[in-house]
Amino acid sequence: MFRLVIAGDLGEPAVTTYPLRDVACAHRDLESRRTTGSLVLTV
Repeated sequence: MFRLVIAGDLGEPAVTTYPLRDVACAHRDLESRRTTGSLVLTV
């Protein structure tokens, strides 16, 4: 696994960001599986 990470074979992690004011939209996207990877709420 470490060899794949070091070689860059796994690519960049998927991160989706939402402003905190759109928390309801972020929650809907999570429930409907429209996102992959991490979801981050920003201020």
